[in-house]
Amino acid sequence: MSNLLINEFVKLFYKKEIYIYIFISFIFVLLTCFLYKYKIDENGLLKNEDNKINYIENAKILKNSNNIEDKIIGEYILKTKNNINKVNDGRGMIINFYNEFELVIVVFIIIISSKIVYKEFNNKTISQLLTVPYSRGQILFSKYIISFLSIFFIISIIFIFQLLINIIIFKNNNFNIPYVVYDYNTSNLQIYNIFIYFIILTSNKLPLFILICTISFFLGLILNSNASILITLILYIFYPILNSFIISLNNKILNNFFTLHWDLSSYMFKITNEKFNYISSSLIIFISILFFLIISFIYFNRKEIKNI
Repeated sequence: MSNLLINEFVKLFYKKEIYIYIFISFIFVLLTCFLYKYKIDENGLLKNEDNKINYIENAKILKNSNNIEDKIIGEYILKTKNNINKVNDGRGMIINFYNEFELVIVVFIIIISSKIVYKEFNNKTISQLLTVPYSRGQILFSKYIISFLSIFFIISIIFIFQLLINIIIFKNNNFNIPYVVYDYNTSNLQIYNIFIYFIILTSNKLPLFILICTISFFLGLILNSNASILITLILYIFYPILNSFIISLNNKILNNFFTLHWDLSSYMFKITNEKFNYISSSLIIFISILFFLIISFIYFNRKEIKNI
């Protein structure tokens, strides 16, 4: 089995399109970093000298707010003198990492997981692969594992790109300033090292990426064409609209549809409602992943593959 995984890993990095996509990702990250440095102010808005306000003055405004979150955040800033709301530095970009780069990550995942099987059919190499002393299930599983690992690969690559570029272009990245957030579940501030926060955020984003990976893997196998990439991408781009429509129907069965649950980061530091919670959403994600995988394996095992 290990030889299968190594073989799939090697084949993946023999593809020129991988390096093209990595290069495009680098350019996108580079442009985003320069945008943050030269065009975005510390509040995340386009720079405008007329609206410039000192963060201490802004904290005083927050402290006098009737909103409990703003009030406590303002008090923290005045006490520590940490500009925790600053966006245009390396720390701010880590906080907003998925706001800026989630689409880039998702596109990479979809391309890899969709093409990893159907390219074997298009290149007429699938029958040769089936002659090796492994079962169809083992072959398909090795391809899914590589698709799964590609998630961590692209996240790591983009994070490293961003980190190195920020270290070069920003004089002070403020990595020592923690991530501070008001937790509505405990009614207290939660304070995290910025890199620990990124790990926590990533762990809550992973179910979304894994499910997208599994769906595009399934569609690539079933449709055997680039249509699998298009369909999965459309699903990702328009899922907020789809979710709003499903919620408006107020149907108990449809409320379990996986797009309503796949982004667990939406639960972070927020009070869960009566319909959804972290545990139930995690269970729905797990069942959805299992469903698409089982159908994929059943289909692949029964698919007639002629010798080329």
